[in-house]
Amino acid sequence: MYKVLLISLPCGLLGALLCKLLLATDKFRRSLRKRAAQLAMALGCALAFATCVYFLGERGSGGHFMEGYLFSRGAARPELEG
Repeated sequence: MYKVLLISLPCGLLGALLCKLLLATDKFRRSLRKRAAQLAMALGCALAFATCVYFLGERGSGGHFMEGYLFSRGAARPELEG
């Protein structure tokens, strides 16, 4: 029970901070009026995304963890249990 609280509190705080960051980024993006500034913003976001994918790779999404958890030999299958 206490592990859940210790994990959920920082996750909630980080989620709130991410929300504030995204709102600030959107406010900044809407303030851009010139095409060159809008293009620079789009290229900057694309570069940031590509950098994250390059360094995190497939691990970033957690897909391989879910595949291992759901489809491994020892995975629990409720439809097979009585």
